[in-house]
Amino acid sequence: MAVKTMAKNTGTGQYNAGWHELTISKATEGHWTNSRGDKVRTIDLNFEGYPDSMHHRVFETNNRTTGEEFKIANFVQICLCWYY
Repeated sequence: MAVKTMAKNTGTGQYNAGWHELTISKATEGHWTNSRGDKVRTIDLNFEGYPDSMHHRVFETNNRTTGEEFKIANFVQICLCWYY
């Protein structure tokens, strides 16, 4: 296994790189058209204390053999686990 050595983050700002625990303030469902012209379902997440320009988008992804959607389903499952 490879070992990656990284310098310690010395910044003090709110938007520094690294893991942050955030609270979702708004989740908006939408669609995005990919390069093949397919409509892909998305969820845009906004977070408390962060500007609207700093959001996270979750794209729908389907299993090639079964056609089952799993990215948004996994996201919802993780959110429910943290909620309960």
